[in-house]
Amino acid sequence: MEYTESDETKLVFSYSGNTEIKEKVEKLKEQLNNPYVDLFEWLEEEDIEIEAMLEAMSGFDNMVLTYDKLTQKSDSLEQDIKNLQLGQGGGFTSLFKNKDKVLAELQASKKKTEEDIQNLHNIIKLTAFNMESHLESFKTDKLNEYYRHLKIFATLQKQNDQVLNELWETVGKDRNIVETIQLADK
Repeated sequence: MEYTESDETKLVFSYSGNTEIKEKVEKLKEQLNNPYVDLFEWLEEEDIEIEAMLEAMSGFDNMVLTYDKLTQKSDSLEQDIKNLQLGQGGGFTSLFKNKDKVLAELQASKKKTEEDIQNLHNIIKLTAFNMESHLESFKTDKLNEYYRHLKIFATLQKQNDQVLNELWETVGKDRNIVETIQLADK
């Protein structure tokens, strides 16, 4: 209050003599919107979607790795079957087991592995197709959402500007305030 020399009539926003300014100042809190809050909340949602997309891509990569491991297992089983049929192996465990029994177990394991490979191959193809077919629409949707949020941000900023302009117009029309400002400039 020192700059007003303790004269309440020189206070711009809390001067009780001008109720219009006082009312507008009190309504400011209700009328002004912080566009950064909306932007922040949207970006938090985008972060969650990006995390989900990265997780989906990681899951796809894991399916491909599993496919490769199953293929290697199938190749290894095929080699074990050939070696056993040629009498070149079977390992330590086959010493105590019937050769035909070990061969049947290897062939059953190979068949199961081949089925798993085929099933996983189908899942990978379907997943890749879905990713490819939806990627373009995902990008378009994200771009449209980006424009929409920028438009909301700009609209809120314009509304805030209008509210503040109205307040300052009212302040500029108050003779006491204008005279106080002119005296302070001298």
